Amino acid sequence: MAKKRAKKRAKPRKTISSVKKRIELAWKNLLFFAVLFVLSYVLYSVSSNPLLLNMFGILSIVLGVVAVAFLLSVLVLLFLKGMNKK
Repeated sequence: MAKKRAKKRAKPRKTISSVKKRIELAWKNLLFFAVLFVLSYVLYSVSSNPLLLNMFGILSIVLGVVAVAFLLSVLVLLFLKGMNKK
């Protein structure tokens, strides 16, 4: 006869600490991409070479979109944190 194996149960996770860590990570990424966006925008406005102008223009657009995405994720995580407290 085959023996039945005992099933391991998953431990319940603490959602507050998990959300807190995610908010901290999202803030760090938001600040990083916002600084890169500002730097690329400054270089875009300073450069006079058409090749560099196009490169920094595209780079600033991409980094701006990524920064806005992290801003939205921070706002969603803060909303989830507020909902967990109630």
